[in-house]
Amino acid sequence: MFIIPAKCPYPDCGVSLMTEEFLIKGQPSIKLIGEYGSTKRPIYISSIYDDYESVIPDELLIVKNAILDFYCPHCGRRFSVAEYCDCGAPKIYLAIASGGKVKFCTRKGCIKHSLEFKNSEEIDRFYKYNEELRKK
Repeated sequence: MFIIPAKCPYPDCGVSLMTEEFLIKGQPSIKLIGEYGSTKRPIYISSIYDDYESVIPDELLIVKNAILDFYCPHCGRRFSVAEYCDCGAPKIYLAIASGGKVKFCTRKGCIKHSLEFKNSEEIDRFYKYNEELRKK
């Protein structure tokens, strides 16, 4: 199990997106603002890599295959499109606090995501972060 310590990718914000407002499988979740139609609501997604659970506390009904826009809950900016998924929807990325980035598809129900690191130092920091979590 790997925890993704996500933060806002905008350098002048860079605030942690991790929250204990909603725990998913006992771990802090990643809080984002999701926009579907003209409605924006907090969405909490699992910080566990390869876990696709999410919590939308205000019962915003999002149909399967809908494409959402996501925003930082701190600076309010929309996350940029990093690339396009095989399903045709935009993928966005979040920075990882220990270095690197996580990319994920914005289509509800699509499970395509990936981790990206610039170098072996970022990978080492990511593993060390997760080793420390296991010791707790």
